Amino acid sequence: MNAFAGINAAVRAMNPNAERVYGEESYFEEVMFIGKNRSTKDVLANKDIASVDLYVSEFNHNINISTEHSHYTEGEIIRDVEALLKEKPGTKHLTVALDVTIDFINSDKVKKVLTHFAKEIQEGKLNFVFFRSGQKFDMLGMDNYYGASYWTVNNGGEQWKGFDSMMRSETYKTDPLTRQWFSLVNKYAPAALDTYRGRIFENAKAILKEVPKELLPGASKDQQIRVSTVDKNMEPAFIDIKILNDHPEKTMEFLHKKLYERFAKAGVKMHSRGSFGFYHPNFNVIPAKEDLKPRNIRINPGLNPEDNKIIVAFLKDIPKLMVEFEASRKAVSKK
Repeated sequence: MNAFAGINAAVRAMNPNAERVYGEESYFEEVMFIGKNRSTKDVLANKDIASVDLYVSEFNHNINISTEHSHYTEGEIIRDVEALLKEKPGTKHLTVALDVTIDFINSDKVKKVLTHFAKEIQEGKLNFVFFRSGQKFDMLGMDNYYGASYWTVNNGGEQWKGFDSMMRSETYKTDPLTRQWFSLVNKYAPAALDTYRGRIFENAKAILKEVPKELLPGASKDQQIRVSTVDKNMEPAFIDIKILNDHPEKTMEFLHKKLYERFAKAGVKMHSRGSFGFYHPNFNVIPAKEDLKPRNIRINPGLNPEDNKIIVAFLKDIPKLMVEFEASRKAVSKK
């Protein structure tokens, strides 16, 4: 979010009353930062908005905290930007900020977007900023809280000068040592970083292929546990599990314990920490958008494909485990 804050500061330095918009497949904290009523769909429908200064989205949407959400799709960046340029004719200079935390450095998706809008970039109409979280994936599984790398692509026009000083601004508070790390690793070791990311993406894809049909969206009307599906053209870093019953706290605690027991029995490390991109499997819980209860379970695979077997076996056993869990709850309530 440091980089995103810096992007917003640079845009507002150019236009204090900047109009900002987000793609439907955007990270929820970036959506909250801009405002929930600023989706591309909402802004396009608002006839009072004649121009837009900033659009944010991501290729590989990684988290939706609404219990109603059940399928992850790739961000429609080309579609959205074309619509904004067409429907908001007052837009002279648009910054397109793309969160590429979950993507490769040598990204085919980035190449496709830049190639598609090459003319608008050369004409000075579009400024692309690609930014990352700077955590986990970018630090080979370790932590960093002082900013992140970002790349700008524009024609060098005067209208984009605000981005030349972004790294020195008070908003983007990144220490010199972190800047040095990111500069060196992205220049000399991008292949290593992409290999690291790719292993986690492949492990997540392998696990998602094994989700039992009982946990897939729409499996039953009274479904208690649902695992979100993911578009085949996306790079996932997670298994997104939704708890849909009226006792999510107890359910989460039960599933958490059962999964940890399996990892402990196998002698394999598993952590419970925020974020993703660790070199070991990770389990964390995020409150639901609707009632702030612990309804979103995130299982993030690590580097070792052998760990996938434990996670897959756990997912396949969830229907049986939930029968055990509900029987135990009823027995306790009778007492």
